[in-house]
Amino acid sequence: MRILMVGGFQFKNDAARYYDYNRKLINGFTKLGHQVMTFSDRDVARMSNIFKSRKAGIKPCNEKLMDYIHRFKPHLVVFKHADVITQETILEIKHKYPHTKLAQLNIDALFNPDNVARINHKSGLMDANYVTTYGESLYKICQNNVPVYYIPNIVDRAVEAGRAFEGENKADLFLAYGNAAPDDSRYITAHRILDEAPDVCFSYHVSAQGTGLWGADYMDRLAECAMGLNLSRKEEKGRGGDMNDLFMYSSDRLAHYMGNGLLTFSDRDFSLDELYEEDKEMIFYSSVDELIDKLKYYKEHDDVRRKIAQAGWQKAHTAHNETYAAQFMLETLFESKISDYQWPTKPYMKS
Repeated sequence: MRILMVGGFQFKNDAARYYDYNRKLINGFTKLGHQVMTFSDRDVARMSNIFKSRKAGIKPCNEKLMDYIHRFKPHLVVFKHADVITQETILEIKHKYPHTKLAQLNIDALFNPDNVARINHKSGLMDANYVTTYGESLYKICQNNVPVYYIPNIVDRAVEAGRAFEGENKADLFLAYGNAAPDDSRYITAHRILDEAPDVCFSYHVSAQGTGLWGADYMDRLAECAMGLNLSRKEEKGRGGDMNDLFMYSSDRLAHYMGNGLLTFSDRDFSLDELYEEDKEMIFYSSVDELIDKLKYYKEHDDVRRKIAQAGWQKAHTAHNETYAAQFMLETLFESKISDYQWPTKPYMKS
């Protein structure tokens, strides 16, 4: 099968995010025996005009995509955050190539109304949509009876190659986020740990403060840390939040932690115990006090920490990997029967 992946492959970032979901999914399709071509819509748009402007390059980018499709004639086109691609272009694809399946993949939070709007720009024109949130919130992005499926944050042995549960660790806890104001729950949690758990050795990184890690430096550092705190946002600043929007959601850092063998901690509000068994594959907490107590416990009980971390690593690599995600997408798009997966497979739909 010929598959075209359309989305931001971030050429401008010089491989800083080589572990992006896009690239792991491509590996999955390839391992299943399919040929994959990529089209980086944002980069093509910028390169299409002398101002290096994405907005100014929308028209030539869409024309270039149609050239790709005409020559490659894909059986499947997957759009991941491909915001430069217009509805008119998608309708043209559907008209000229009616047997080509179209799918949309989005890994951002559904509590962000801007993200919901971006998804809905295409969702009703697809054959299926896939997001990393599950539950009632999926009705926000249901249109025209097009199914919306949950798909997990995936790991890939070729990418998440660390085994932090083996050997010596240079830090007890990896803790990172992009940016957070002092009233943000992530900021509050991080600084309480720093203040109240002084014996825990941190690898602490905040991109907005210039201490962020990217590329191989990030992956290598994860493999050196014993534990990882999965701090995900709970709401879009100033816009409130709905607990339904958090169900089984996480940033892709979850896959980086689990895939590299860190003992991973997650807030119970995200219901990731639907994917990982509590105290056997992942550690959950309901308050910062509980989190701090558990961090101290697993620092002192290293054998227990390693055992749970290895079990979580094994679960991630055997149940939530790139090949299963690719297979799931192909089955839900082209087959009438779906294999057994260790995540919810029931789609949400409405007219």
